[in-house]
Amino acid sequence: MQRFERRPLEELFDRNFERAYDLGYALTGDAAQTERLVERAFLRALDTFATYRGSGRGLDTLVLRLVAHDAARAPSHAPGIRSALARLAPVDYQTVALRLLGGLTADVIAAGSGRRVEQVQGSLRAGLRRLAGSTGTGGGPEVDEAVQRLLRGQQPAEAAAGLSRPQDLAALLSAAASVRGLPYEPAEPAVRPRIRTTYLAAAEERRARLVQRNQHQPEVPGVDLDKRRREGRGAVAALGVALMLALGVGVVLALLSSFADPDSPFYPLKKGGEAALVTLSRDPVSRADLEVKLAETRGREAETMAADGKKADLAVAAMRDHYDLLRSVAADLTASKVRDAKWTKVRDRLETQASLPIAPLQRELESVGAKPQAQQVADENDRFQTDRKAFDPKLGKAAPNPNASPNPNPNPAPAPTK
Repeated sequence: MQRFERRPLEELFDRNFERAYDLGYALTGDAAQTERLVERAFLRALDTFATYRGSGRGLDTLVLRLVAHDAARAPSHAPGIRSALARLAPVDYQTVALRLLGGLTADVIAAGSGRRVEQVQGSLRAGLRRLAGSTGTGGGPEVDEAVQRLLRGQQPAEAAAGLSRPQDLAALLSAAASVRGLPYEPAEPAVRPRIRTTYLAAAEERRARLVQRNQHQPEVPGVDLDKRRREGRGAVAALGVALMLALGVGVVLALLSSFADPDSPFYPLKKGGEAALVTLSRDPVSRADLEVKLAETRGREAETMAADGKKADLAVAAMRDHYDLLRSVAADLTASKVRDAKWTKVRDRLETQASLPIAPLQRELESVGAKPQAQQVADENDRFQTDRKAFDPKLGKAAPNPNASPNPNPNPAPAPTK
């Protein structure tokens, strides 16, 4: 994590996006506000990576804590239980949210927030008591145990069975069930790739700054300053040579990264540059045009990786990026107010990419013994086809044929000769 390696960053996002979005939507009931909360949580989590020494699971907890933290401070006018939650003290709000909606245990919340387990249990009890309008006392561990039973699927009466403390336990569990029952909706198809692109681009920027800070000229004690001044011209000349060399190295790196495949050490540099270009493109149609070209590139990379059984996971990752980019294309085209010839051309390229079969790629993976990865590609395709049903009508296209499945490359390369 210290160097912002791309793979752990991607894994952190993939593990936690849905959980973070579900938590944010349950707390706010607003899709736009949830998107802002989730994006901010992942970007703020990046600030921890340079010094973080714990496990990836600790960062999972951090992302959810950041969503709950910001939701607690966001103005809320939602009626019912959400309005009651907004009146809780921030620490109690976060504890109730993470325990009941995030599914985190008291010890995990305690470890992530620097509190004792007893403090977390007391905060949960205090928050539920405020929601229930009760004035009872005590029973922190018992309330936490009953809540755990509730989370396992028991009804409030079942969860309270056998626990004599506190006396208002039934009322607290009723309030907990109300929080637990807060509705939420999944994110729109374009939200996930949009936040993911912003998050990974920010990570690449931080990594570049980290590298730049570490590349400084060493100081040598005892050097005569007058001698430095006398040698000024030579230093300037040397600096000019160094700059020319650095420029040459930069050009070489850029060229190498532009041709880098997913198994290349230059691939993160390539992906970072692409993400920066997408982020900097302000016109939605131009951005969509770039994204569809990148999607085609990911498709070709998937085919290249599929030919090697040891790189099948990279093929799956490339296809996942392929579909995420196509979702972003659809979102950008939908958002565009101008639908001219350029818009139509990009829309048609999206349709072409989205409608080609993936059977050749699956056969390639199966031929090298990567049947699980072939199934993963099929699963990614199925999810994308489901999303198409939502955005195709907005783009003036009929719903996709459920029997058709897309292929990443309209011109697949021939299978290598055995």
